[in-house]
Amino acid sequence: MGRLNMCWPEIRSSIRRMGSNASAMLPRIEPSYDIISIRRHRVIASEIEELIACHEFVDKVAVFGLFELFQWSHVIYAVVSLKPGCHIRPEELLVYCRNHLNDSMVPGVIEIWNNLPQDACGKIPKKKIVSSYYSLGLFPPMA
Repeated sequence: MGRLNMCWPEIRSSIRRMGSNASAMLPRIEPSYDIISIRRHRVIASEIEELIACHEFVDKVAVFGLFELFQWSHVIYAVVSLKPGCHIRPEELLVYCRNHLNDSMVPGVIEIWNNLPQDACGKIPKKKIVSSYYSLGLFPPMA
């Protein structure tokens, strides 16, 4: 069975069988918050966040990488909240990113949320956003 056809329980059991050699043979499947590895490129999430935040309609942005089984790689996710009274489609933000970023840095998914969560210091807790993706069942549960 090819690795793209394996489901998550089979991947977990094969990792257990490989033991300590598993980390050398399989990619990181945990979410990436700061440095995202995509197709042998390392992408810094804050660089993408700074560019998207420069858009005139964007209020707050969070960028992170989630592992997708069928691509066998991390995919860049950008979650954006807009300034009050502004409207823009995710496709327009994607075109904006394509015009200003390298191909390896362009987010694969851009979502617009009404409000992004903030902690007491005013920072956006990316782990809380990522956990909402996992709670929807879109990705395998975090270990």
